[in-house]
Formats: sequence, structure tokens, C-alpha cells
Amino acid sequence: MPRYAWTASTAAGDIKRGVYHASDARDVAERLRNEGLSVVSVSERRWPPTNLHVEHITRRDLINFTYKLVPLLASKMSMQRTLEIMKGQTRKHRIKNSLIVMKQDLNSGASLSQSMARHPDVFPPSYIASIRAGEAGNDLVRALSTMGSFLEWLDETAKMLLGVLLYPLMVIVALTVLSMVLAFYAIPTFMKLYDQLGLQVKTPLPTKMVFAYSEMLRSYWPFFLIVAIVLAFIWSFRKRSTTLHLWIDRLILRLPFIGDIIRRIETLQFCRFLQLLYDNGIDVRTALGEAQGVLTNLVLVRAVSFASRQLEADTSLSK
Repeated sequence: MPRYAWTASTAAGDIKRGVYHASDARDVAERLRNEGLSVVSVSERRWPPTNLHVEHITRRDLINFTYKLVPLLASKMSMQRTLEIMKGQTRKHRIKNSLIVMKQDLNSGASLSQSMARHPDVFPPSYIASIRAGEAGNDLVRALSTMGSFLEWLDETAKMLLGVLLYPLMVIVALTVLSMVLAFYAIPTFMKLYDQLGLQVKTPLPTKMVFAYSEMLRSYWPFFLIVAIVLAFIWSFRKRSTTLHLWIDRLILRLPFIGDIIRRIETLQFCRFLQLLYDNGIDVRTALGEAQGVLTNLVLVRAVSFASRQLEADTSLSK
């Protein structure tokens, strides 16, 4: 979201300056007038760029943030005071900056979920959906506690999955490196020695295949490199095109073994979060729409969206 530097004057004539995140300059001016200030100037600040982020917000950062926020909210402290204390307990600057803007939004009458939604780089859609569910059920503490448990489960599941996949991934990487060394160094050296000796020996088929593999890699490696770059570009560009994104996600689900694992993980994650929303008093139709935020595969997102539309047409959930 763009940032705007502003200058305003108080009723006593004092000059104040600051920076707000807003959709446009009029939003900033309206916010300043609501605070009782007279607008002098508002200009967009382009440097440093808003997409320049050095820090990375991890799942563990969100878990720690949630468990610190729950007791403060349970103490019936005002939301503004709560965010001020959280700002002092947070180390990462991206979260601190978000809390500053969120406090300003709350002063302007926005809800906590609305203010968090303006910072998607810090708070994922599932987190915002949980906050919205707590606000709807008038039990924000319970919703946050459940969300913290959900994030803990998600973190443990990710670690378990990484532990399972780490060994085969290491083996694949090692075999790939060894294959490159053999194709570009060891096998050509052996082929050169073989030719120099002039041995008139019938070459076995496995040896011919190895020689052909080495020759193919050494002759066509620029082509394979270009293909890898193109595939990487397509992967990074996929979210900008819904058609491309849908095609890639459908292809991933059809991959043997990998597709089944991804489908199971996504389904399990979706069901756990759907339960979280339902336990917090959200009706099934709304919960289905909100729970789409934890799905990353667009095919599954569309399947849930279809089910949600069917519910609106008075079709049962099982159907």
C-alpha cells in the first residue's frame, strides 16, 4: 500500500508531520481531519519502496505475536493500549510499523480485522479470517487462542513434513551433482583415454548409454539451461495469470505421489481451519468462504468456492 508524507496544523497553530499508509491522498486528508487537524500538504513517498522488505515474517513470529496478544486482550485493556504494548514487545520492524498504522486505523474507527487486512505481508488471510470470526462472535480472545493452536499445529506439521522429505531431497541433490561431475569431467576423460588407446573392444550397451548421456549433456547444456530459466519464469509469473495458475496447480495435483501428498496436506489444513471458524460461531457458508484463505492450490480453492455457492442454493454440505 502506498505511503504518504503529510503536514498538518493543530487548532493552536502547531505544525505536525508524519507518514500514513493509505490507498490515496484523499484518504490521508480525511483521516487527518477526523483527528482534528488542518491539512497543509499530502505527498506520496516513493523511497524507500514499500516492497523493499529485508525481514521475513515467519510462522513462529505470528505464533509469538498471538500468544503475547491473547493475555493483553483478556485483561480487558483498550485495543490502542494493547497495540502500544505489543509494539514494545516486538523485535521485527515490519510488525512494529504495521502496529503503528493499525493503531491509527483503529482511531479512525476501523476494526482490528480491517486494520490487519491492510498488511497482507504480515498477516495472512487465514489469520485475518480468524480475527473476523472472533469479532463476529464477540470473543476475540478465544478466536486468537484457537488460531495460536492452529498455527502451532501447522508449524509442527511443516517440520514433520520437512523431516520426511529432507533425506530424499538430499539424495536427489547429491545424485544430480554426481551426475554432472561424471557427465562433464569423469566420462569425457575416460572416453578420451579409450580413444587414445585405440582399443578394438565391443562396447557394452550400458557403457554406450553412459557415453551418449555425457555427450548429450555436454552438447545441449545451453538448451537445458534455457528451459530451466523459462520454467522458473513461468513459475514466478503464474500468480499474475489466473489461467496459467490454474493450469499449473491442476498439473501439480496430477503428479504421481506428489499430487496426492499436496491434496492431503491442503485438505487437512483446510478442515482444521474450518473447524476453528465453526467452533467460534461462524455459520458453515461463511466459514467455507473464509477457510479458502488457507488453501494455496487454485483448483482446491475453486472446488470450495463451488461448494459454497451450492450451499447458497440450499444444497446440503455433504452433497
